[in-house]
Amino acid sequence: VSGNYTPEKPKTGWVAPKRVILSSGFMPARIAELKAIAPDIEFVAVPTLEEAGKAIMNADAVLGFADNSLLQSGNKLRWIQVGPDMPNNFLANAKTKGVQVTSLDRAALPAEVDQALRNLLWVAQQGNTDGLQGKNIAIYAPAALAKIVSNRVQNFGAKISINEMSPTSGGSDVILVYLNNTKLANTLANIPWAGLKQGGSLIIMGDATGLNAEDIASVIQSAKAQVVAIDLKGVQNLEAIAKKAGVGKVHLVEKNNTTSTSVTERKWKLLRENVRRFSTGEPLLATIDAEDY
Repeated sequence: VSGNYTPEKPKTGWVAPKRVILSSGFMPARIAELKAIAPDIEFVAVPTLEEAGKAIMNADAVLGFADNSLLQSGNKLRWIQVGPDMPNNFLANAKTKGVQVTSLDRAALPAEVDQALRNLLWVAQQGNTDGLQGKNIAIYAPAALAKIVSNRVQNFGAKISINEMSPTSGGSDVILVYLNNTKLANTLANIPWAGLKQGGSLIIMGDATGLNAEDIASVIQSAKAQVVAIDLKGVQNLEAIAKKAGVGKVHLVEKNNTTSTSVTERKWKLLRENVRRFSTGEPLLATIDAEDY
């Protein structure tokens, strides 16, 4: 939040929240910080979604769990901060119930956009052409991320399509896939791999928790890419992919632990600020809807 920020007054009829359910995965020191920010709110830490469901009846918000059952049972629910998993139709159902949904993934956007651009430039350097100039690049990613990447890449003279399920006319020179582990199956199953030009390149990045190296290798074989950049977390033994037949030239992107730490801190600051705002009736940051995913 900028130093010039002026808090907005609560809307007419606003009632101060009294109870927030959160995952006990938060460290005690973190929970203590939230209590200090919002001393009039009771923070109830629970270990599982099932326990969150038992405690939801009079809760105003839930931090770290997202499930349609919470929407149905939470008669006072106003805000859900999603965790790593989000069920089908959750965002649409939340909108119907008038529950705001936020995602800490927004705090990671600057770092993820920069990394996507680095991966695209690496792929471009592998060919004997003019970089990204004139290339058709198909991006499959959450809308917020895809739009920022698109704006950056267009400066290099590339032509961009975003989440287009019909292959681009003439085919794509590069397909960039960003996996958000809330929608892994749909993301990979629906991408039109046949739209990648012969000799084209594939970038697969993001959070692939729930998949294994065999799953990733199968996707790459389907794409039939000549050059592949793999920039994933949550998957063991990625090195085995390069040894598979039909996967092209594979580049495993090294992880930057400094970047990871800074993103974690940004996420925490975002959550902390939203708790403060929620306690005072100010608009929440990083709200999402179905178009973002």
